[in-house]
Amino acid sequence: PAGRYRGVVTDHHGCTATVTGTVPSANPPIRDTLAEVRHVACRGERTGGISLDVLGGSPPFDYEWNNGLATPDIDNLPPGSYTLTVTDSDGCQAIFGPFNVGQPATALQVAVEGDPVTCYGEEDGAIEASISGGDPPYSIEWYYEGMLIPTPDTNFLDELAGGAYIVILRDSNNCVREYELELPEPEEIDISINLSLPNGQQDGTATATASGGVPGYSYLWNTGDTTAAISVSLGSSYMLTVTDQVGCQETAGVTITSAFGAELVRSARLFPNPTSGELWLDLQLAAPAPVELFLLDALGRAWMRRDVGVVLQERLLLDRGGSLPEGVYWVVLRSEGRMVYSGRVVVY
Repeated sequence: PAGRYRGVVTDHHGCTATVTGTVPSANPPIRDTLAEVRHVACRGERTGGISLDVLGGSPPFDYEWNNGLATPDIDNLPPGSYTLTVTDSDGCQAIFGPFNVGQPATALQVAVEGDPVTCYGEEDGAIEASISGGDPPYSIEWYYEGMLIPTPDTNFLDELAGGAYIVILRDSNNCVREYELELPEPEEIDISINLSLPNGQQDGTATATASGGVPGYSYLWNTGDTTAAISVSLGSSYMLTVTDQVGCQETAGVTITSAFGAELVRSARLFPNPTSGELWLDLQLAAPAPVELFLLDALGRAWMRRDVGVVLQERLLLDRGGSLPEGVYWVVLRSEGRMVYSGRVVVY
Protein backbone atom coordinates (compact mmCIF):
# COMPACT_ATOMS: atom_id res chain seq x y z
CA PRO A 1 0.00 0.00 0.00
CA ALA A 2 1.01 3.62 -0.28
CA GLY A 3 3.22 4.98 2.52
CA ARG A 4 6.78 5.49 3.78
CA TYR A 5 8.86 2.34 4.31
CA ARG A 6 12.19 1.59 6.20
CA GLY A 7 14.31 -1.52 5.65
CA VAL A 8 17.58 -2.95 7.14
CA VAL A 9 20.07 -4.79 4.95
CA THR A 10 22.67 -7.17 6.57
CA ASP A 11 25.57 -8.78 4.68
CA HIS A 12 27.42 -12.08 5.53
CA HIS A 13 29.90 -10.25 7.78
CA GLY A 14 27.04 -8.91 9.93
CA CYS A 15 27.32 -5.39 8.61
CA THR A 16 24.00 -3.55 8.34
CA ALA A 17 22.53 -0.62 6.43
CA THR A 18 19.19 1.10 6.70
CA VAL A 19 17.11 1.86 3.58
CA THR A 20 14.06 4.17 3.48
CA GLY A 21 11.58 4.88 0.69
CA THR A 22 8.08 6.09 -0.16
CA VAL A 23 5.40 4.32 -2.20
CA PRO A 24 3.12 7.03 -3.72
CA SER A 25 -0.65 6.78 -3.72
CA ALA A 26 -2.16 5.30 -6.89
CA ASN A 27 -4.38 7.51 -9.12
CA PRO A 28 -8.10 6.80 -8.89
CA PRO A 29 -9.41 4.64 -11.73
CA ILE A 30 -10.58 6.30 -14.95
CA ARG A 31 -14.34 6.39 -15.07
CA ASP A 32 -17.01 8.17 -17.10
CA THR A 33 -20.15 10.08 -16.24
CA LEU A 34 -22.54 9.61 -19.14
CA ALA A 35 -24.33 12.87 -19.86
CA GLU A 36 -26.45 12.10 -22.91
CA VAL A 37 -27.00 9.80 -25.89
CA ARG A 38 -28.94 11.62 -28.63
CA HIS A 39 -30.69 9.38 -31.11
CA VAL A 40 -31.10 10.18 -34.80
CA ALA A 41 -34.24 12.30 -35.23
CA CYS A 42 -35.08 11.32 -38.82
CA ARG A 43 -34.36 7.87 -40.19
CA GLY A 44 -31.28 7.77 -42.42
CA GLU A 45 -29.85 11.09 -41.25
CA ARG A 46 -26.72 11.93 -39.23
CA THR A 47 -28.14 13.80 -36.26
CA GLY A 48 -27.13 11.52 -33.39
CA GLY A 49 -24.64 12.44 -30.67
CA ILE A 50 -22.93 11.33 -27.46
CA SER A 51 -21.74 13.59 -24.63
CA LEU A 52 -19.83 12.34 -21.55
CA ASP A 53 -17.44 13.50 -18.83
CA VAL A 54 -14.27 11.52 -17.91
CA LEU A 55 -13.14 11.51 -14.27
CA GLY A 56 -10.28 9.94 -12.31
CA GLY A 57 -6.92 8.90 -13.75
CA SER A 58 -4.19 11.42 -14.40
CA PRO A 59 -5.28 14.19 -16.80
CA PRO A 60 -4.90 15.21 -19.53
CA PHE A 61 -6.68 12.47 -21.45
CA ASP A 62 -6.47 11.22 -24.99
CA TYR A 63 -9.76 10.09 -26.56
CA GLU A 64 -10.22 7.59 -29.34
CA TRP A 65 -13.67 6.56 -30.56
CA ASN A 66 -14.14 3.52 -32.75
CA ASN A 67 -15.15 5.85 -35.61
CA GLY A 68 -11.85 7.76 -35.42
CA LEU A 69 -13.06 10.88 -33.60
CA ALA A 70 -10.87 12.20 -30.77
CA THR A 71 -13.09 14.38 -28.56
CA PRO A 72 -15.17 13.46 -25.52
CA ASP A 73 -18.36 14.72 -27.19
CA ILE A 74 -19.22 13.60 -30.71
CA ASP A 75 -22.04 14.82 -32.97
CA ASN A 76 -23.51 14.35 -36.46
CA LEU A 77 -23.58 10.59 -35.97
CA PRO A 78 -25.48 8.03 -38.02
CA PRO A 79 -27.18 5.25 -36.07
CA GLY A 80 -24.80 2.62 -34.71
CA SER A 81 -22.75 1.35 -31.76
CA TYR A 82 -19.87 3.46 -30.44
CA THR A 83 -17.03 2.72 -27.96
CA LEU A 84 -14.44 5.08 -26.48
CA THR A 85 -10.86 4.36 -25.34
CA VAL A 86 -9.46 6.90 -22.84
CA THR A 87 -5.71 7.08 -22.08
CA ASP A 88 -4.41 9.28 -19.26
CA SER A 89 -0.98 10.92 -18.90
CA ASP A 90 0.41 7.82 -17.08
CA GLY A 91 -0.58 5.57 -19.96
CA CYS A 92 -3.47 3.99 -18.09
CA GLN A 93 -6.44 3.13 -20.28
CA ALA A 94 -10.15 2.55 -19.87
CA ILE A 95 -12.72 1.49 -22.46
CA PHE A 96 -16.30 2.77 -22.27
CA GLY A 97 -19.35 1.62 -24.16
CA PRO A 98 -20.88 0.43 -26.27
CA PHE A 99 -23.21 3.42 -26.61
CA ASN A 100 -26.07 2.67 -29.00
CA VAL A 101 -27.40 5.55 -31.12
CA GLY A 102 -30.80 4.58 -32.50
CA GLN A 103 -33.14 5.88 -35.18
CA PRO A 104 -36.88 5.65 -35.97
CA ALA A 105 -38.01 2.36 -37.48
CA THR A 106 -39.52 4.10 -40.53
CA ALA A 107 -38.91 7.40 -42.30
CA LEU A 108 -41.28 10.29 -41.68
CA GLN A 109 -43.16 11.02 -44.90
CA VAL A 110 -45.85 13.45 -45.98
CA ALA A 111 -47.81 13.43 -49.24
CA VAL A 112 -49.91 16.49 -50.07
CA GLU A 113 -52.81 16.69 -52.50
CA GLY A 114 -54.79 19.79 -53.41
CA ASP A 115 -58.19 20.49 -54.97
CA PRO A 116 -57.89 23.66 -57.07
CA VAL A 117 -60.07 26.72 -56.70
CA THR A 118 -63.05 26.52 -59.04
CA CYS A 119 -63.30 30.16 -60.14
CA TYR A 120 -61.08 33.20 -59.87
CA GLY A 121 -61.40 34.89 -56.49
CA GLU A 122 -63.35 32.04 -54.93
CA GLU A 123 -62.28 30.29 -51.72
CA ASP A 124 -63.34 26.70 -52.32
CA GLY A 125 -59.98 24.95 -52.65
CA ALA A 126 -58.76 22.23 -50.29
CA ILE A 127 -55.48 20.58 -49.26
CA GLU A 128 -54.95 17.27 -47.47
CA ALA A 129 -51.65 16.02 -46.03
CA SER A 130 -51.21 12.23 -45.63
CA ILE A 131 -48.64 11.40 -42.93
CA SER A 132 -46.79 8.15 -42.28
CA GLY A 133 -43.65 6.87 -40.54
CA GLY A 134 -41.52 8.59 -37.95
CA ASP A 135 -42.68 8.54 -34.34
CA PRO A 136 -46.18 9.88 -33.58
CA PRO A 137 -47.75 12.04 -32.34
CA TYR A 138 -47.37 14.62 -35.08
CA SER A 139 -47.78 18.39 -35.09
CA ILE A 140 -48.63 20.37 -38.22
CA GLU A 141 -48.23 24.03 -39.17
CA TRP A 142 -49.73 25.58 -42.31
CA TYR A 143 -48.55 28.74 -44.07
CA TYR A 144 -50.24 30.74 -46.83
CA GLU A 145 -48.13 33.17 -48.86
CA GLY A 146 -45.53 33.06 -46.06
CA MET A 147 -47.99 33.78 -43.22
CA LEU A 148 -48.90 31.26 -40.50
CA ILE A 149 -52.51 30.11 -40.76
CA PRO A 150 -54.12 30.23 -37.29
CA THR A 151 -55.81 26.86 -37.59
CA PRO A 152 -56.10 23.81 -35.32
CA ASP A 153 -53.46 21.10 -35.66
CA THR A 154 -55.07 19.33 -38.63
CA ASN A 155 -54.01 17.57 -41.80
CA PHE A 156 -56.94 18.93 -43.85
CA LEU A 157 -57.78 22.50 -44.86
CA ASP A 158 -60.72 23.67 -46.96
CA GLU A 159 -62.33 26.94 -48.07
CA LEU A 160 -58.95 28.00 -49.43
CA ALA A 161 -58.00 30.72 -51.90
CA GLY A 162 -55.50 30.05 -54.64
CA GLY A 163 -51.82 30.65 -53.89
CA ALA A 164 -48.68 29.19 -52.31
CA TYR A 165 -49.07 26.93 -49.28
CA ILE A 166 -46.43 25.30 -47.05
CA VAL A 167 -47.05 22.48 -44.57
CA ILE A 168 -44.44 21.81 -41.86
CA LEU A 169 -44.71 18.46 -40.07
CA ARG A 170 -42.93 17.46 -36.84
CA ASP A 171 -42.98 14.13 -35.02
CA SER A 172 -42.17 13.37 -31.38
CA ASN A 173 -38.43 13.14 -32.21
CA ASN A 174 -38.55 16.66 -33.69
CA CYS A 175 -37.98 15.21 -37.13
CA VAL A 176 -39.22 17.88 -39.55
CA ARG A 177 -40.59 17.56 -43.05
CA GLU A 178 -41.66 20.52 -45.19
CA TYR A 179 -43.81 20.45 -48.32
CA GLU A 180 -44.76 23.29 -50.66
CA LEU A 181 -47.84 23.34 -52.87
CA GLU A 182 -49.21 25.90 -55.30
CA LEU A 183 -53.00 25.71 -55.21
CA PRO A 184 -54.11 26.79 -58.67
CA GLU A 185 -57.07 28.93 -59.62
CA PRO A 186 -58.29 29.95 -63.08
CA GLU A 187 -57.49 33.37 -64.44
CA GLU A 188 -60.09 36.07 -63.97
CA ILE A 189 -62.66 36.24 -66.75
CA ASP A 190 -62.14 39.53 -68.55
CA ILE A 191 -64.90 41.05 -70.67
CA SER A 192 -64.49 43.96 -73.04
CA ILE A 193 -67.46 45.42 -74.93
CA ASN A 194 -66.78 47.40 -78.07
CA LEU A 195 -69.57 49.68 -79.30
CA SER A 196 -70.14 50.74 -82.86
CA LEU A 197 -72.77 53.50 -83.12
CA PRO A 198 -72.08 56.09 -85.81
CA ASN A 199 -72.95 59.71 -85.06
CA GLY A 200 -76.47 60.52 -86.03
CA GLN A 201 -77.56 56.90 -85.95
CA GLN A 202 -80.00 55.41 -83.45
CA ASP A 203 -78.83 51.83 -83.75
CA GLY A 204 -75.50 50.07 -83.70
CA THR A 205 -73.65 47.01 -82.49
CA ALA A 206 -72.10 45.90 -79.21
CA THR A 207 -69.47 43.18 -79.53
CA ALA A 208 -68.16 41.37 -76.45
CA THR A 209 -64.78 39.67 -76.20
CA ALA A 210 -63.98 37.33 -73.32
CA SER A 211 -60.64 36.04 -72.08
CA GLY A 212 -59.28 34.28 -68.99
CA GLY A 213 -61.11 31.62 -67.03
CA VAL A 214 -61.40 28.31 -68.88
CA PRO A 215 -62.08 29.05 -72.57
CA GLY A 216 -65.29 27.78 -74.08
CA TYR A 217 -67.47 30.78 -73.27
CA SER A 218 -71.23 31.23 -73.47
CA TYR A 219 -72.90 34.64 -73.60
CA LEU A 220 -76.23 35.76 -72.16
CA TRP A 221 -77.41 39.35 -72.57
CA ASN A 222 -80.33 40.84 -70.68
CA THR A 223 -82.04 40.97 -74.07
CA GLY A 224 -82.01 37.17 -74.22
CA ASP A 225 -79.37 37.12 -76.96
CA THR A 226 -76.72 34.41 -76.64
CA THR A 227 -74.18 35.65 -79.16
CA ALA A 228 -71.08 37.75 -78.59
CA ALA A 229 -72.40 40.56 -80.81
CA ILE A 230 -75.86 42.11 -80.49
CA SER A 231 -77.75 45.04 -81.92
CA VAL A 232 -78.07 48.04 -79.59
CA SER A 233 -80.05 51.28 -79.55
CA LEU A 234 -79.68 54.70 -78.00
CA GLY A 235 -81.21 55.08 -74.54
CA SER A 236 -80.91 51.41 -73.65
CA SER A 237 -78.89 49.56 -71.03
CA TYR A 238 -77.28 46.21 -71.71
CA MET A 239 -75.95 43.66 -69.25
CA LEU A 240 -73.90 40.64 -70.27
CA THR A 241 -73.09 37.50 -68.32
CA VAL A 242 -70.22 35.38 -69.62
CA THR A 243 -69.95 31.78 -68.42
CA ASP A 244 -66.78 29.78 -69.04
CA GLN A 245 -66.44 26.04 -69.61
CA VAL A 246 -66.44 25.15 -65.89
CA GLY A 247 -69.36 27.39 -64.94
CA CYS A 248 -67.49 30.47 -63.69
CA GLN A 249 -69.24 33.74 -64.48
CA GLU A 250 -68.46 37.42 -64.92
CA THR A 251 -70.77 40.30 -65.79
CA ALA A 252 -70.33 43.56 -67.62
CA GLY A 253 -72.73 46.22 -68.80
CA VAL A 254 -73.11 49.44 -70.68
CA THR A 255 -75.79 52.11 -71.07
CA ILE A 256 -75.89 53.88 -74.42
CA THR A 257 -76.97 57.47 -73.85
CA SER A 258 -75.57 59.10 -77.00
CA ALA A 259 -73.52 58.36 -80.03
CA PHE A 260 -70.78 60.41 -78.37
CA GLY A 261 -70.85 58.09 -75.35
CA ALA A 262 -70.82 54.97 -77.47
CA GLU A 263 -67.82 56.18 -79.40
CA LEU A 264 -65.94 57.44 -76.31
CA VAL A 265 -66.24 54.38 -74.07
CA ARG A 266 -64.64 51.42 -75.79
CA SER A 267 -65.03 49.11 -72.81
CA ALA A 268 -66.05 49.32 -69.16
CA ARG A 269 -66.11 46.42 -66.72
CA LEU A 270 -67.22 46.35 -63.09
CA PHE A 271 -65.74 43.47 -61.10
CA PRO A 272 -66.32 41.43 -59.10
CA ASN A 273 -70.04 41.71 -59.66
CA PRO A 274 -71.82 40.88 -57.40
CA THR A 275 -69.35 41.75 -54.64
CA SER A 276 -69.07 41.66 -50.87
CA GLY A 277 -65.61 43.22 -50.83
CA GLU A 278 -63.60 45.38 -53.19
CA LEU A 279 -65.21 46.91 -56.28
CA TRP A 280 -63.16 47.87 -59.35
CA LEU A 281 -63.85 49.50 -62.70
CA ASP A 282 -61.71 48.78 -65.75
CA LEU A 283 -62.20 51.64 -68.20
CA GLN A 284 -60.88 52.13 -71.72
CA LEU A 285 -61.75 55.20 -73.80
CA ALA A 286 -61.37 55.77 -77.51
CA ALA A 287 -59.42 58.96 -76.82
CA PRO A 288 -58.21 60.84 -73.73
CA ALA A 289 -61.11 62.68 -72.11
CA PRO A 290 -62.03 64.21 -68.73
CA VAL A 291 -64.17 61.87 -66.65
CA GLU A 292 -66.34 62.29 -63.56
CA LEU A 293 -67.43 59.17 -61.68
CA PHE A 294 -70.60 58.78 -59.59
CA LEU A 295 -71.78 55.84 -57.46
CA LEU A 296 -75.57 55.98 -56.99
CA ASP A 297 -77.90 53.73 -55.02
CA ALA A 298 -81.24 52.47 -56.33
CA LEU A 299 -82.92 55.69 -55.12
CA GLY A 300 -80.46 57.88 -57.00
CA ARG A 301 -78.58 59.02 -53.90
CA ALA A 302 -74.88 59.65 -54.52
CA TRP A 303 -72.54 57.58 -52.37
CA MET A 304 -69.46 58.81 -54.15
CA ARG A 305 -68.37 61.48 -56.60
CA ARG A 306 -64.87 61.52 -57.97
CA ASP A 307 -63.16 63.75 -60.52
CA VAL A 308 -60.99 61.17 -62.24
CA GLY A 309 -59.32 63.67 -64.54
CA VAL A 310 -58.26 63.09 -68.13
CA VAL A 311 -57.87 59.37 -68.76
CA LEU A 312 -57.50 56.95 -71.63
CA GLN A 313 -57.23 53.60 -69.90
CA GLU A 314 -57.62 53.22 -66.15
CA ARG A 315 -58.34 50.67 -63.40
CA LEU A 316 -60.25 52.42 -60.61
CA LEU A 317 -60.86 51.13 -57.08
CA LEU A 318 -64.39 52.23 -56.21
CA ASP A 319 -64.72 50.58 -52.80
CA ARG A 320 -62.43 48.60 -50.49
CA GLY A 321 -65.33 46.65 -49.03
CA GLY A 322 -67.53 47.16 -46.02
CA SER A 323 -68.52 50.78 -46.62
CA LEU A 324 -71.58 50.11 -48.80
CA PRO A 325 -74.82 48.63 -47.44
CA GLU A 326 -76.23 45.65 -49.29
CA GLY A 327 -78.21 46.60 -52.35
CA VAL A 328 -78.13 47.57 -56.02
CA TYR A 329 -75.93 50.46 -57.18
CA TRP A 330 -75.20 52.24 -60.44
CA VAL A 331 -71.80 53.46 -61.53
CA VAL A 332 -72.19 56.48 -63.83
CA LEU A 333 -69.48 58.20 -65.86
CA ARG A 334 -69.85 61.71 -67.27
CA SER A 335 -67.57 63.51 -69.67
CA GLU A 336 -67.92 67.14 -70.67
CA GLY A 337 -71.40 67.32 -69.18
CA ARG A 338 -72.75 64.18 -70.82
CA MET A 339 -73.31 60.70 -69.40
CA VAL A 340 -71.19 58.25 -71.34
CA TYR A 341 -71.60 55.08 -69.27
CA SER A 342 -73.67 53.51 -66.52
CA GLY A 343 -73.27 50.04 -65.06
CA ARG A 344 -75.23 48.09 -62.46
CA VAL A 345 -73.54 46.34 -59.53
CA VAL A 346 -74.94 44.27 -56.67
CA VAL A 347 -73.41 44.48 -53.17
CA TYR A 348 -74.23 41.64 -50.76
